[in-house]
Amino acid sequence: MRRFLWLIGLGIVICVRAEDPQERDSKKNIDGLVHIGPGLSKDPPSPLLLKKMENANKVQTLLIFPFENATVNPRRDALKRGIPDLVTAFLSPYSDSLNIIDRDRLDDLLSEHALKRENLMTEAGMQQLGRLAQARYILRGSFTESDKTIHVQALLYETESLRLVKSVQSTNAQKTLNAACQTIADGIAGFFSAPIKPLADLPSEPNPETNLYMVQGLGFYYQGRYTKAFPEFMKILQKEPKNADARYWLGKSFAGAGLKEQARLEFQQFLAMFAKDSRAPEVKIMMGK
Repeated sequence: MRRFLWLIGLGIVICVRAEDPQERDSKKNIDGLVHIGPGLSKDPPSPLLLKKMENANKVQTLLIFPFENATVNPRRDALKRGIPDLVTAFLSPYSDSLNIIDRDRLDDLLSEHALKRENLMTEAGMQQLGRLAQARYILRGSFTESDKTIHVQALLYETESLRLVKSVQSTNAQKTLNAACQTIADGIAGFFSAPIKPLADLPSEPNPETNLYMVQGLGFYYQGRYTKAFPEFMKILQKEPKNADARYWLGKSFAGAGLKEQARLEFQQFLAMFAKDSRAPEVKIMMGK
């Protein structure tokens, strides 16, 4: 009679056949188990453990909708896309666990099927777009503000059942919006058992409009969508030519896109204007590449 053993380790389940009686008798096994290392158990894994292991080894497809501006302040509208872009940026390096559908694909679906953005606010419209995008999960959310604080809530749904499977909230100072987005991404990644890679801190920016452009630009940059980051940093420089952060990130965006000459010109201006900036040594190194 065959006996089966379960080995749990590194996100896999291995079924090991016990030795024949004659082979077994020639070896000193304890309790009838073939000892192959730590973590061996007589009993098979529980259904919950198997589910976690399945999620850990399976790439999940996620569609992120624009977040709702609940501030009633139109000057915050850029965050409707800026927050999802930064959340995407925190999640995108882990494509082995998560496949995040590009937001341009969402725009294409809205256009192809003559759907309006208002459809994103209804359950039926949300489910329809999720199915069209072949996304197993949908992330939507909203944000409000009070004084100098921003409150962000994100809701994760299963596309087919529209069951809410995860809710994440974050409250941070507006100047640390990057931290708020990382908190949201942390919660979502935890559901999928995916680790989170820390990104650079969002530059402290007192001007709300400049801050919004910076959020969008960094969101594009960290996703590797460098050409879309250009105009966001350029908008800042048009109004604030001496903004060191915008100059630095524009140069890095040009470099990321392979536009070495444009990057060199931006870095030259950065060094000429901000020679004592702590990033100056890094910029010199990038210029030498």
